[in-house]
Amino acid sequence: MHGPGRQRLKISVNISAAQLDDQRLPEEIAQRLSRAGLKPDDLELEITERALMSRVDSVLDTLNALHELGICLSLDDFGTGYSSLGYLGRFPIDELKIDQSFVRELCSGSAGETVVRAIIALARGLGFWVIAEDIETQEQAIWLCNNGCEWHQGYLYSRPLERDAFIQLLDQRAALPWSALPCATSVQARR
Repeated sequence: MHGPGRQRLKISVNISAAQLDDQRLPEEIAQRLSRAGLKPDDLELEITERALMSRVDSVLDTLNALHELGICLSLDDFGTGYSSLGYLGRFPIDELKIDQSFVRELCSGSAGETVVRAIIALARGLGFWVIAEDIETQEQAIWLCNNGCEWHQGYLYSRPLERDAFIQLLDQRAALPWSALPCATSVQARR
């Protein structure tokens, strides 16, 4: 979705474990993108950590084919205890999404801050983008920015919106200088 002053948007779609098992998935997605007039880099596929780790060897070819198409691959719910860190470097992942359970513990003086710093350092070391989910307070957003996590999602920025309200929000944000927004943001739209 483009407009005056708007940056290009990426569409994020969750994919299931069953979809990952289908070796025709890359071809089907390429066809759907073509029919919709979208480029592969307009799409981001979110894969839960659990779905990926339960199928390490069987999905690697599918993930590589999707990545070769130019589709962004995001490892969702990262840090929930299922990942073998040794496998992370094998996957063609572009970004890690810090699970909301860790974000909720930020600024409380708990071990959550240490875990989030470690996830950010791990992601950066592997060349991944890092996104924090479910940001609800300005304090969380500032802490994350100060610790190297520039991409955020959550109710602090917006609740899911209908199409017209979403476009209006984008237009309002486009009119603001980037310095007025905490780091960078990610906003969800409902169908």
